[in-house]
Amino acid sequence: AGAVVLPSYSVFRAAAFMEFERYQLTATVDNLFDETYFQPLQGVYQEVSVLPGIGRTFRIKATVNF
Repeated sequence: AGAVVLPSYSVFRAAAFMEFERYQLTATVDNLFDETYFQPLQGVYQEVSVLPGIGRTFRIKATVNF
C-alpha cells in the first residue's frame, strides 16, 4: 500500500558502425528521442522513491588496428 506508481515509457537507442581498412568508428545514441522517465531507487527505498532517467547521451569510439 502506498507504493509509487510510475508511468510507462519507451527508450530507444541507435548505433552506426563504419570500418575502413584498419580503422573502425562506432557512434551510439542512448535515449534517442530524449524521453523523460523515472526509475525506482534500488534497495530498501524502491517502493517509496524514484530517480529521473538519463537524458539523451552520445558516444563516439574510434579504433585503429595494428
